Amino acid sequence: MSNLIALILAIMALTGCSVLPPEKILADFSSSAIGCPSSEITVSSWEYHRNALVTEYFAECHGKKFVCNKANDYSLGNFAHTYNPATCKEMLK
Repeated sequence: MSNLIALILAIMALTGCSVLPPEKILADFSSSAIGCPSSEITVSSWEYHRNALVTEYFAECHGKKFVCNKANDYSLGNFAHTYNPATCKEMLK
């Protein structure tokens, strides 16, 4: 996991991108799927699946919990550089 973060930071530094935590980036991508502003979304347990071309994670907003996934776009480097929205489903209690 730390190698992935180092790679993301290196790519972003080389391309002039600002450095945002992966949780913030995933919250931004989840906002429309969840219906909450990204500032009110908490992301946890994210896992980047290079071979599956997807990042999976949990998100929470106003006490509701969601399981989400985000398609990765390797033509742009990694999930932090893609513009595809996330898909989230509310978890049953």
